[in-house]
Amino acid sequence: MIPTSLKSSILLCMIVAAILAVPGIANAQSGQRVVAVVNDQPITDYDIDQRMKLNSILGFTSGGSTEQQRKATLQELIEDMLKRVEAERLQVSVSDQQVDATLARMAASSGTSVDGLKARLSKNGINIGTLKRRIEANLTWNRILNARYNINVEVDDGEIDRRLKAINEDPARQPRTAYRLQEIQLPLDANAASNDQLVYARFVEAQRIMQRFTDCSNTREAASGIFNVQIRNPVDVPPDKLPKPLKQALDKVGPGKVVGPNRAKSGVQLIAFCARRSIAPPPISRDQVENMLVNERYGMYGDRYLRDIKRNAFVDYKVPSYKP
Repeated sequence: MIPTSLKSSILLCMIVAAILAVPGIANAQSGQRVVAVVNDQPITDYDIDQRMKLNSILGFTSGGSTEQQRKATLQELIEDMLKRVEAERLQVSVSDQQVDATLARMAASSGTSVDGLKARLSKNGINIGTLKRRIEANLTWNRILNARYNINVEVDDGEIDRRLKAINEDPARQPRTAYRLQEIQLPLDANAASNDQLVYARFVEAQRIMQRFTDCSNTREAASGIFNVQIRNPVDVPPDKLPKPLKQALDKVGPGKVVGPNRAKSGVQLIAFCARRSIAPPPISRDQVENMLVNERYGMYGDRYLRDIKRNAFVDYKVPSYKP
């Protein structure tokens, strides 16, 4: 049985293990538009972007369109905000030192330092504050639930074995093929986009990049000397998520080649096919499964408590499309 004081730490160690196992993802520019205010505390587009990136790494993404996923993520952030407000009302808190200590234990258990963890988060476009706020929310919320309900949860070995077996046999956790792709853009401004000669010149420059390209490690070298080339971070894309014409073109050229040039809305586009590879979620340990089961039981109490809190909360949706 895992000691209660370690339960939150173990769950968050799963987060770190997942982060360290996933290569860098594309970093998008996020805005500071306020989308909702919870008891006078704002939640911005940037907050949603950060949580979505973290959830994506952890495999916690919800289904549906991007708009639906953003709405679901906003509700998650609203609940976290309400938990913090309730903790303040009850004067339940954890110190910065406790959060930092938990972060240090998480990093150490994953074979890295706090600085190494920060660097990996940054590579994935995630601010360390996003993870720290999640740590704080977990620690304080479990303290509140323990104090309110005097929770003492025991999980037997058989239940852990059954859940671990189900997780390992879940088709969603099996290795799958992904195409590692890198987008190369040669932008055209609004005036140049209607000038056939300038468009043709950009196509010629794109072809020069293709001739120099050998693999995704030399993309910048291949584009050297060409003005205003935007090179995105490589991303892993499941083949079934690719448009059929693009997948056919990638299969035809194979890894280490470039598809294009193509006319895009903002200029001329190339798609570099870095590699075809097998990817899988990080393995789950028995301790992590036990903690998962414990947190599910905490969740039963937590959901009931949150419903009561929400009834008295003031949530002002500044963007109507985000309303549930």
